[in-house]
Amino acid sequence: MTNAIKVNEYAERLNISAKATGFWEMFHYLTDREEAKQESFVQTCEGMSRRNIGLYSLKMRKERLKANKFNSMDEFINMYHQDQKAALEKLFQEPLNQAKITMMNDKDPAQLYSIHSKQSSDAWFMECMIAF
Repeated sequence: MTNAIKVNEYAERLNISAKATGFWEMFHYLTDREEAKQESFVQTCEGMSRRNIGLYSLKMRKERLKANKFNSMDEFINMYHQDQKAALEKLFQEPLNQAKITMMNDKDPAQLYSIHSKQSSDAWFMECMIAF
């Protein structure tokens, strides 16, 4: 089944518009684009209000932040130089599009890591960019 058909099915089951691109990007990110994880997410959230689905998504993100955090700035910087997008997504546990990644072009990854370390552990990418 194609991704668009699945999104339409899940949108109907969750009562969330298929056009809510921010939600669906996060949904795909949190479920690693794996159909079994997506189905589990939908089954868990079916019948919930949009607010509670959002809270459930935030809970999943916080769990991923704890499970996938970098052990050091050096580890982040090394990964950043190998794969900028993967390093940033691991640090923030959110999907980042090319426009957001481009914002880092003239920025020092060590400074970003330092800013992130001073924020709450669940700080979003744009929160840290504002602090630059």
